[in-house]
Amino acid sequence: MIKSAKARLETFVSAAPKVKLEKAFTNSFHNAIATARTCYSGKGIVADEDITPQNYPLVKSIYQAGHHTVLAHAHFQFSLSNISRQFIWSFLHSHPHYNSEQVSQRYVGVKADAMAIPPLKGEALNIYCHTTQQQMEAYNKLTAELFPIVASEYLKLFPHHDVNGKQIKAKLLKRALEIARYVLPIATFAYMYHTISGITLLRYYRLCQQYDAPLEQRLVVSRMVEELLRYEPLYEMILEQPLDLALTPEAAFFATIFFKVSLIRLILLSPRGWPEISRQSSSMTHCFLKNAN
Repeated sequence: MIKSAKARLETFVSAAPKVKLEKAFTNSFHNAIATARTCYSGKGIVADEDITPQNYPLVKSIYQAGHHTVLAHAHFQFSLSNISRQFIWSFLHSHPHYNSEQVSQRYVGVKADAMAIPPLKGEALNIYCHTTQQQMEAYNKLTAELFPIVASEYLKLFPHHDVNGKQIKAKLLKRALEIARYVLPIATFAYMYHTISGITLLRYYRLCQQYDAPLEQRLVVSRMVEELLRYEPLYEMILEQPLDLALTPEAAFFATIFFKVSLIRLILLSPRGWPEISRQSSSMTHCFLKNAN
């Protein structure tokens, strides 16, 4: 069962992500078992139709044994909307074996309200919204200031063209957008088709609480898994729950860095001398090891 109750309660201030399973491999779970049995078959290819419920335990055992290639045959295409560029870049596109087609920032202008806003409150929310607003104003200003430069360069190549004509003006605007996009917030919304294998989606779900965008990752990936299970419920047999953030390698790394920096700061700034440093460093070491384990 998907444990996404927390993700449902804590949502973005902006529009919620939209997730839909568009295309799916037929008999995907049976095919994973059929491909696994084929590896050890002395009678030739094992077909999907040869698989019965008696064979279901096999997929769990081979999954736990790390024989994951059998789950890489079946692919699933999702349409995703209202997702941030940060989520796409830092999570979806940091995993291997995917195919994405997303809306272009080079050729499609970005609207001011097309922005992911996390569940911040008070001053934090005000600062966030003010910052993204400034970036959008810079984007629009840069686009406007770049257009005459682009038009001037274009006229050097095609002096007899009318740069104010509808088609040519649209073409030149895209060139200005191509440069101006670099000042856009990483929170800018995008929409895309995203195709992955079954094993990749299982890995997404297992790691969806890691950095850099854990809330958005939980929201989107949980919806992707829900769509998968609605289509093929048998995948729940091998679905592992998300790994706690504190157990990820990133968390362990940052905990180590924090410990070292804190210890150095203690040594440099402590007014009470080495006995106090020794006492506090022992306490810090105990806390660090407790969190690490």
